[in-house]
Amino acid sequence: MLKLFRSIRKKLLSENKTNQYLKYAVGEIFLVVVGILIALQINNWNQNRLLKNQEHKLLLKLKTDLAITQEELGLDLFYGDSVYNLTENLLTYLDTITQSNYNKAFYSSKFMIAMGNVKLYPRTIAFENLKSLGIEIVKNDSIRNLILDIYDRRLPRITFWENEVTARNNEINNMMATHFELKKDNLQFGDDYYYLIPYAIEPKSITEFKNRIGLLQGDRKSTNGLYQELDARISHLIELLDLEYIKT
Repeated sequence: MLKLFRSIRKKLLSENKTNQYLKYAVGEIFLVVVGILIALQINNWNQNRLLKNQEHKLLLKLKTDLAITQEELGLDLFYGDSVYNLTENLLTYLDTITQSNYNKAFYSSKFMIAMGNVKLYPRTIAFENLKSLGIEIVKNDSIRNLILDIYDRRLPRITFWENEVTARNNEINNMMATHFELKKDNLQFGDDYYYLIPYAIEPKSITEFKNRIGLLQGDRKSTNGLYQELDARISHLIELLDLEYIKT
């Protein structure tokens, strides 16, 4: 093609056809520009197609991560509710017992579960990959904003309150170390398990214990509420992903 253009130019110049040569030169430039624009358009189309495929693959992986996280979240909600309700029963029990009717075995069975906690371990691999490429790769504004809401706002808040619960729990364990006695159980758990229970029903230590447990219950309730909100947001995001991107 280039040889053809050069031969035409030489012929026009040799015949001294300047006007025709200029017209031809303009036309040749125009064809080159059009060719460049077409090439750029094809390149942009290919780039957009690759980005779209990449977006789809990442969001499919994100949906899988969300589904697994939501499944584990459901278990955490169930266990967290159980611990909360049993602890409420324990507080009621502490209001009714005296030294004469204090039953260490009965108390310890309640206490071991009441001091349990939950912690969510969300799967974030797909989100981290998405962030490394740029969250703008997600073209749907609603989906992009919801992803950021879950991973950059709600999960950090949950982590904060989980840490609050852990700190309260540690405070209670430190407090109990000086007022309670260490016991070992190898029946209920099938292995040696150590826990603390009161030597006796002492009003001062029991009151302090109840107060600290009450504060722990408040933190647990806040965490549980955040778990429920996260569960709803994940369900909404999965629904949007199915409608917008994932038809299978």
